[in-house]
Amino acid sequence: MFIIIINKAIIAEESVIGNNVELGVGDEAPNVLKPQIDKSFRTLPGRNNTFIAGSSMGGLMSLYAVLKYNRVFSKAAALSPSVWVAPDKMKHLIRSAKLKKDTVV
Repeated sequence: MFIIIINKAIIAEESVIGNNVELGVGDEAPNVLKPQIDKSFRTLPGRNNTFIAGSSMGGLMSLYAVLKYNRVFSKAAALSPSVWVAPDKMKHLIRSAKLKKDTVV
């Protein structure tokens, strides 16, 4: 099990508040960090073994990641997510997300 803490709340907040949620810090986990971890360590890289969790701004990023990158993350613990930062964008993302049946949030 890997536990990784990313402390980029200010960057994440600026990215989510702006018009470009897709460039938020949440994109780094599936596109940069996870492939690097899978390459560097003996992991079970499949979706069923890939979870993400966070609280507050990290909860928002976890929710964002499981909704946008459901092909990568099968489960998310979004603890007290800061959805107030971008409520309309989150509503749209939640409504438009195509989650697999085994997804747990």
